[in-house]
Order: sequence, then structure tokens, then C-alpha cells
Amino acid sequence: MPEDSAFNRRAYQKEEAMKEVKIKPCPFCGRDAEIHEDQDWDCHKPEKPYNVQCLGGYAYIREPGTDGCAAETLYFSTEAEAIAAWNRRAKL
Repeated sequence: MPEDSAFNRRAYQKEEAMKEVKIKPCPFCGRDAEIHEDQDWDCHKPEKPYNVQCLGGYAYIREPGTDGCAAETLYFSTEAEAIAAWNRRAKL
């Protein structure tokens, strides 16, 4: 566990709890999704490297004629935040 302060303990506990949370399927196409850590691109701040992406395919790499949906979250500071954003669903 990181250094002992109330804030760090809460952040660590939240991160550990989120590791147990399963990533929901894509809300658009129903395919699986996964956490993605991006530290190589210059267009994203290195302190926010995590997002969740649909495994259905990405618009910029999918083959012509495939049905990938390219859904993904914004980038977040932690895996837990990215997963929470992905798993959040609007009530209709």
C-alpha cells in the first residue's frame, strides 16, 4: 500500500475494489471491452493514460465491410475511473 495518509488509503482501497469490477459489454454492439493503457501517444497527457475500448474494432484500423463500432471512453487517471465511466449506463 502507498504511503500512509487518509487520502492515499482511500484511493488505494478504491483502486483495489475496482479491480474486482467486471467491465460490462459494449452498450452499442454488445461485444466485450477491455482496459487500455496508452503511454506512447503525444496527444494524451501522460497522467491520464487509461480508457476502455470496445473489442468490436476501431474505425481507423478495421477492415472495409466490417461492423466494428469503435466505442471508447475518454482518458482517465486510473483504471478504476475508466471502468466506472464505461460501466455507467443512462436510465431510460
